[in-house]
Amino acid sequence: MVTVRGREAGYVDISDCAELPRSRRVDPMTGVIELTIGEVAVLDRNFHADVERLWRTIADLVAQYRREGRAETGLWDEFGVLRLEPVPGGLVRFTLAFDSGLSRTAVAVEEDLLAALAFGGVEFFEKLGQLAGGFHDQDIEKLTGRSGAGRRGPSA
Repeated sequence: MVTVRGREAGYVDISDCAELPRSRRVDPMTGVIELTIGEVAVLDRNFHADVERLWRTIADLVAQYRREGRAETGLWDEFGVLRLEPVPGGLVRFTLAFDSGLSRTAVAVEEDLLAALAFGGVEFFEKLGQLAGGFHDQDIEKLTGRSGAGRRGPSA
């Protein structure tokens, strides 16, 4: 689930957004990505971020994992990392680790986790394209591994 900060400082599911927050014109679009794997909330409402930048970071992580079989990317301002590591048996470990020593990690079926990240990211970037205009083909391609070049509408 992807949520962005709404008018009354609450959060709204991205699929329910009819317009971008007015503050986005001058400030990052603050939001959260909720990612629960099994019983572990790896990303939750306590991790507020520039949600567009966070999705781009996740897209880079997924693309690197598909290319190299493992991936790690620093979070902005150098306060932590996101990591994807293979686990025997077709599994993958997703970790959010902070420099303070706090970390959240969970293991999932590799295919399922990559598909879930792709689905959420594509949903976000397509909605952003509808609301703000423009395409996010590079980000979508990183998430899905498929090119969206030459498309005619918001969906690849």
